[in-house]
Amino acid sequence: MISISAFTALRAEGDGGPFDDGDEGGGGFFNVAKKMPKCKGKKLYSTLPVDLEDLDYIEPLGGFSPPSHVFPVKHNYFYMKRTDPDDSNSAAVETTLFAPTDLTISRMVSNEYHESGRTDYSINYAVCKQVSGYFYHVATLSEAIAEEFDNNENKRCSEFSPGGDTRTECVANGISIKVKAGDAIGQVGGDAVYASFDFGTSDKRKKSKFVNKKRWGRDKNVVCPLDYFDSDNKASLEEFLGNGSIARTVEPLCGSNNLDLKRTAQGNWILEGESDILLEDPHLALIYDNIDPSIGIVSMGDSLEDQGMVSSEYTFEPEASGTINRNFADVTADGQIYCYEINNRFPRETTTESHVLGIQLVDKLTLKVEKLSNASCSDGELGFSDTAVIFER
Repeated sequence: MISISAFTALRAEGDGGPFDDGDEGGGGFFNVAKKMPKCKGKKLYSTLPVDLEDLDYIEPLGGFSPPSHVFPVKHNYFYMKRTDPDDSNSAAVETTLFAPTDLTISRMVSNEYHESGRTDYSINYAVCKQVSGYFYHVATLSEAIAEEFDNNENKRCSEFSPGGDTRTECVANGISIKVKAGDAIGQVGGDAVYASFDFGTSDKRKKSKFVNKKRWGRDKNVVCPLDYFDSDNKASLEEFLGNGSIARTVEPLCGSNNLDLKRTAQGNWILEGESDILLEDPHLALIYDNIDPSIGIVSMGDSLEDQGMVSSEYTFEPEASGTINRNFADVTADGQIYCYEINNRFPRETTTESHVLGIQLVDKLTLKVEKLSNASCSDGELGFSDTAVIFER
């Protein structure tokens, strides 16, 4: 087992990102994608990953659950139905995960979560030279795939704690397992807490517009997996987009993991002096809800905990004018402090529900943030103290 410092360095080399196949500084690991033919067209997926009768809903891209997911998430969550439809705490239906197309598995990871005692698996695969994807939170692997993982000589393990949830992660590179469309990869669901699996896809032919492209690497190639199915299957899956009770009706229906808007406050922000974006705990995102984008979201890591703001999702109703609860897209480097009256979406007994937050775009790449002592945004003058926190692009 390697140390956390060595593990962090290993991930920084390319062994840890969701689309890592050894390309672009991948630490010398086996790169299956380079040996595959160039991709032709977009409709590359032909088989649904699970039976629709077992599917409850699909969460659009751009979800968040700080501190482990401060930034908009780059994959869809596929939620399985509950074994007891009237009990939201009952176990999810266990069902087979199928390969959506002919693919080659290039990397596998196991995660043993210490608190729950659960172990699940992640699978990275390549479809063609430019398109790759992954499944996270696979409950069990098919026998053949499990054997390849267990016997992999390059497998390395380490312990770390993203979001405070300690886990032992074992990474197996140097894998090349060919799987046919419709073949069983493993099982998903079957658990009360882990009722979903993650489905992500990357296309190097696509370039998203993050403000700082160098920082985000392959995140800029994220696409919606649903868009890569044939028309009939895509339409069937889009009917499930939402959160089970509310459907997303705003285009793009599948959401987005990149809400960065240059020269504004909108988007992802990195704590000053930090370079690691894989562990998202200290960072910040000024975004919008991925189910109902009319709701403003401050996705807060732990950098303001000394000021009394715990890591959580904070909501507000955006305004189109003024300096109170202003749309993040309208906040520019104009010298003004913009004030937000925000509410903790998931307050606990030991936390405060409402806060007043000051935000100022100092320049196009620098943001100043502080929890203000004002009772409201209309209560006296606004100003920052020495405890204001600086974020950067």
